Amino acid sequence: MSSLVMHRPETKTPGDVEEVMARVRAKNPAEPELHQDVQEAFDSLRLALEKHPEFQDARILERLVAGARSSISRAVAR
Repeated sequence: MSSLVMHRPETKTPGDVEEVMARVRAKNPAEPELHQDVQEAFDSLRLALEKHPEFQDARILERLVAGARSSISRAVAR
């Protein structure tokens, strides 16, 4: 019995690290500390993202950035 192995095509998804980082920089151009924090977080997640492509499909990176941004905004406003 042969097993069928399905491979996910190599395409850029909305969850692509570089694409999300570009959006973070564009939306927050005057916040280099935010850019650095987000990049470091994404770097630490790179292996997990490669191993689990469903994370990219679920737009996990965008969700993390949205949560981090709102937390930072609340902390700065206080």
